[in-house]
Amino acid sequence: MMSIRNALLGRLTTLFRQLRSQLQPFVQQTSVIEVRREHLKLLALTIRLFAIVGISSIILLAIDFRSGLNGVGALACGAIPVLYVLIVLQEIRWRRGGEDRVFLRRSLAILAAQGVCWGVLINSALTVANGSQRSLLAAIVIALISTPLVASPLSAAIAFWLPSAISGVIFISRVEMFDPYLMLCFLGYANFTVAAMVISNRFMLERSIGRISLERQNETIALFLQDYVDNGSDWLWEIDADLTLRHVSPRLAEVARQPAHELEGMPLVDLLHVDDDEAGNVPLVRLLKDRAPFRNLTLTVRVGSEVRWWTITGRPVTGPGGCFQGYRGIGSDITEARRAEDRVRYLASHDSLTGLANRQLFRDCLALAQSGGDGTVPGSQRPESPQQRCVVLLLDLDRFKSVNDSFGHAVGDELLIAVAERLRRCVREGSVVARLGGDEFGILTTVQDAPEAAAIAQRIVETLSRDYALAGGRQTIGASVGISFVGPDDQTPVDCMRRADLALYAAKAAGRGVHRIYADDMINDQHDRLTLQADLRFAIANDGLTIRYQPIFDIRDGRIKSVEALCRWNHPTLGAIPPSRFIPLAEETGLIAELGDWILAHACDAAAGWPCGVRISINISPLEIKGGDFAVRLDRVLKDTGLPPERLELELTEHSYLDAARDSLETLQGLRDKGIRLILDDFGTGYSSLSYLTSFMCDGIKIDASFIRDLEDNPAKAAVVRAIAQLATDLSIPVTAEGVEKRPQRELLRKYHINFAQGFFLQVPVDQVTILDILERDAVRLPEVAVLGESD
Repeated sequence: MMSIRNALLGRLTTLFRQLRSQLQPFVQQTSVIEVRREHLKLLALTIRLFAIVGISSIILLAIDFRSGLNGVGALACGAIPVLYVLIVLQEIRWRRGGEDRVFLRRSLAILAAQGVCWGVLINSALTVANGSQRSLLAAIVIALISTPLVASPLSAAIAFWLPSAISGVIFISRVEMFDPYLMLCFLGYANFTVAAMVISNRFMLERSIGRISLERQNETIALFLQDYVDNGSDWLWEIDADLTLRHVSPRLAEVARQPAHELEGMPLVDLLHVDDDEAGNVPLVRLLKDRAPFRNLTLTVRVGSEVRWWTITGRPVTGPGGCFQGYRGIGSDITEARRAEDRVRYLASHDSLTGLANRQLFRDCLALAQSGGDGTVPGSQRPESPQQRCVVLLLDLDRFKSVNDSFGHAVGDELLIAVAERLRRCVREGSVVARLGGDEFGILTTVQDAPEAAAIAQRIVETLSRDYALAGGRQTIGASVGISFVGPDDQTPVDCMRRADLALYAAKAAGRGVHRIYADDMINDQHDRLTLQADLRFAIANDGLTIRYQPIFDIRDGRIKSVEALCRWNHPTLGAIPPSRFIPLAEETGLIAELGDWILAHACDAAAGWPCGVRISINISPLEIKGGDFAVRLDRVLKDTGLPPERLELELTEHSYLDAARDSLETLQGLRDKGIRLILDDFGTGYSSLSYLTSFMCDGIKIDASFIRDLEDNPAKAAVVRAIAQLATDLSIPVTAEGVEKRPQRELLRKYHINFAQGFFLQVPVDQVTILDILERDAVRLPEVAVLGESD
């Protein structure tokens, strides 16, 4: 008996562990409390039926054995109905709010007690039972171990099944003429019932978990749907078969800015204003008429006095027999997204600083003009007459970089904004004004003829040349304008812009602050310019340039104070090209740094072999200083040539000082600190900003040759030279006069106490060998006649 009991317990434990391992993932996803509650509901449903069947069975058994039960059997027979009543009372108490754990614990105890009492009863009755009664008892044994098949939870089923199964084993073993095959059949059936209980409870558990999960999902969906209806940016809409609104949601009433009761019954087309062709809503009428579904249809809606954008999605609703009942769908207000999209599109086609069109939009409008349009921004004013022609004006700001570098980008940006505003006022409404980049602007407009285009360009030059009141003070800039008409043979916008660019270059070459209309010969000029640029690059790289040296004399004793290095270019086919032509070319094409380094290297190398005390004076471009690494390159040249810094003079024009940014001025001051002298060249021809004489402490000034020419015959020039000389004397700044070509000029300079001079009267520029021979002469004195002969 013990082995049979242990076998039953072992089998039961194994099945229970399998069930637990299989159901663990399900239970982990669902609250244990909810699952337990669900099982207790199933237990409560079966308890009363279980009690009715049990009490009925015990009554019938008591009647059949009414005179044969012994004391223990009679006691068990009386206890069983009491236990059924107790478990029903527990179920009633639980339904009224009892604790789950208490109900389960007490139910398990009562069920186990019932199983024990039933076992005691059938085994006691067996001792007095006749043949037919034994069959009844055997049937009860089978019924007892089968009853838990419908019980849940599994713990409740086991609580009743286990004592019932043990009682059944005892019952079969006590039957007269014990049959081992009967015992085996019973044990097999007992195993079957255990397996059936496990499987049944697993299905019940899965179903419970599924139902709980479904309830949760339904609650979540309902919650989201309610929140969607109440607070979402989208809304639900519904129309009936007559296409009138039904069940208007609060959100729809809110976005429509009308009470819900007023919207109820309103035709959908009236709400959306689909009769307005400009709104782009007409396709909706066709879709509704065809009863076709639609998705994300964008509509323009007038809400009060405001235009807004909605998207709606809808599908037709059909009833029994396919009868059309209306539409249901979702709508959304996309106004803010649409405005953001428009803003992004605007920023992609406009300059963020000035608000003008950018290069891409300018080209698009120019392409429209070339294709037969008027070249204006869509929606702008059309040409006033068919005879008008589209014209492109490209302009560059003069001296803008100087303002930007000197006062900072904030002032530069402020200046660009002011320029943009003035440009808008200079052209007719409907013209395209664009910032093409940096300080370059473009205008696309329509004119009658070339004189009108020239008048617009002149108005632009004059308007932009007026003073600007900025945070950095009052500033003055200029503008150069190139003009080109849109041609019938233009293939791309680039063709017209290239012609305007050539005209702009011609305007700059003409002295800036002017305008030029494109002419065909400008292409040849451009070709010549590019060819000359390539030749200059080749000349720099292959020593195709030469340097001439012109002494600067101390006219008091005739000795040479310093020598100026003058670069010359003798082109193989074009002959001598003056510096006034190839120096600006080098500045415009970015070759100035290479050219400057070449001049510095050769001039300093030559000066290193001169007698001590004689300085070399070299002109430098302001663009060289702005390069940022000029001081480093100059140090390398001095180191390679062995020339002491004290023997080097750098000549800069007044324009260079005025255009120099703060970092460039710091570079120049650093050069002075090393002993290099800085000379203010062509004094009097620029802005004559005398502050540089005091604040920057230049080491000398050179009066431009234009003041020395005809000095003896022009009292006005003589007065200017005297004033400069007096100013320099008061400031203790040495003065050099350029362009001395006559003896009277030299004598007047002596009279004005100007001690240094250079010019053809004193010495023409010579090559390196000749200047070295001149410098090596003993006690070089001022000649009595010019090398080229006296001309006075």
